[in-house]
Order: sequence, then C-alpha cells, then structure tokens
Amino acid sequence: MLDYREDVAGKNVKSDSTSFNMVCRATGQIDWKHIRCSITGIAPLYTGIDREKWKRSGNIVQKNDLKYAWYRVEGRMGYIVNQWLVLYTGLRWSEFDQKRDRFEAAEEAESMGVKERVFDFAVPGGICGETLLTDTFRLTYDMRYYYSIRNKVKNSYFEDLTIRNIDARSMAAEIGLKWQTSDYLSISILSQWEMLYRDESPWEDAGDYEVKYPKNATRMLMFSVTALWQF
Repeated sequence: MLDYREDVAGKNVKSDSTSFNMVCRATGQIDWKHIRCSITGIAPLYTGIDREKWKRSGNIVQKNDLKYAWYRVEGRMGYIVNQWLVLYTGLRWSEFDQKRDRFEAAEEAESMGVKERVFDFAVPGGICGETLLTDTFRLTYDMRYYYSIRNKVKNSYFEDLTIRNIDARSMAAEIGLKWQTSDYLSISILSQWEMLYRDESPWEDAGDYEVKYPKNATRMLMFSVTALWQF
C-alpha cells in the first residue's frame, strides 16, 4: 500500500491518495566472518488505480486517476556484532512512477495523461538482526534511515525540463518471521513500513511556465513473502 500526499505551496492545494500494489521481492546474502553483504530488489507486479482528490480549504477542486509504482534495488555491507545486531550502510537506487489521467476540474473532464518519474540514489544507515524461536523459525527486525544523495524528476508535460537534487530522506522499519528451510534457503513473512519525505524544489523555467516540484510524502505499508538465498 502506498499512501501519497502532496502540498502545493502558495496555492493552498493538497492531494491525498492510496494505491494498493502487488510486488515481488528477492534477496541474496553472503556472510564471511564478521562481514555481511546483501542485495535486495523490489518491483511491482500489479499497480492499482486510485481516484486522487485535490482540495483547497477542504473543498475538492480537481480529481484524477493515479497509478503509483515504486521500483528499488539496494546493496548493503555490514558488520556482524552478533546474531541480534548487524550494523550496515550501502546504496539504494529507486524509481518512482506516477501516471495521472482522467482529469476532472471545475466540472470539466479531460482524458490526457501525465507521467512523472523520479530517479533517486540514497545512502542507508541501519541495524538489523534476528533471534531463534525454534530450531527452524527466527524472529527478524530491520530499522534504517535513508538520505538521498542524487535524484532527478522528469514530467511528460514538460519534456525538456529536468529537476535535480531535491532534498529527500526516509525512515523504514520491518519485522518478520523467517523459516530456515535448509542451510542455504530461507522463507520470510515480512511486514515493512516506510515514510519518505521530499521538499519542494526552487522555481524552474519551463518555456512559457515557471514550475516547481511540490513538497510531498509517501507512506508505504508492505506485507511480503521473501526468499533469501544465502551463499
């Protein structure tokens, strides 16, 4: 589930929408003495559609359909203090795709579509670990903070405009139950929460317009079944 909120500064206009997506997640991990390296990829298999509502002073001024997809690949390197505590950092690449169409404003309807894509590189810092419940089942946790070091925004309505390096950061936490099926393969049921903030950009010249990327926040709640292959 992706809950998206946007705040257009200076116009007192805010939007709120919730998308329900089905995603695929896979992780590979290598442990060597006290060093752990891993890579995780997450991609949507199905993207739901929500009717996004834009409000000014509580009154609806626009409606449109919104499809919101989040792709990401994260590589990590960590230090294993013990089974319950691993300290790590790394690099995460993300792509956020938002497609809006079926606009309805001031009792007028418009069928055109607008696609916005955000590409982001962020550095995580976090802790994770696990504890034994039985011989084959373990309780796992993971908490981390991300800071964006490089990003850019493209919008199909302003094809020649690219907005770069918006201030962005996020916090995430997850808890899970892991079933160790063999020495190499485990299956986990995970619950993950993440809050992503992006500040607004400066005004940019886009031909006959001046535009800015608005302040926004995405809240993600994900339940997943994950396969981990450990070398």
